Amino acid sequence: MPIDPHFTYGVDFLFAYKGFTLSGLFYGTGKRHMMFGVNARKAQGEYVKNKFQLDYWREDNRNATFPRISMVAGVNGENNRIESTFYLRNAAFLRLKNLSLTYDFKHKLLKSAKWLSTCQVSLTGSNLFTISGVSDYWDPETTNTNGGYPTSRIYSLGVTLGF
Repeated sequence: MPIDPHFTYGVDFLFAYKGFTLSGLFYGTGKRHMMFGVNARKAQGEYVKNKFQLDYWREDNRNATFPRISMVAGVNGENNRIESTFYLRNAAFLRLKNLSLTYDFKHKLLKSAKWLSTCQVSLTGSNLFTISGVSDYWDPETTNTNGGYPTSRIYSLGVTLGF
């Protein structure tokens, strides 16, 4: 099973119309596999640190995603720690990395202001969405599947003035 992607790709775009500009970047990878890190599959309850790990087998949750956990390492023959294809996931993804909408007031409203060369307002978003088979577990761009921080979604507002 390949842990490196079969291929990576990116598509950027820019559309402009009557003072508005919409631009963005989609990117992602083709098929690649990631194994849950050892801390994510340990049998002991002390290692349950992620929300997805709460879907473990118990009497009232027989259709769980993960095997039962315990507070003792030797319970269940430590089957949860053994590497198997059960813990292997396809980590291919498509992410909208950047999207920006800009309006240039010089296009119409401030056309007669000769002292102003540009007056733009833009709204930009980064990491707006990701489609992946592992997004519920971890960021598909990471190589650390034992945990870590999720990718931040960022919004910003900008003003550009030119004189």
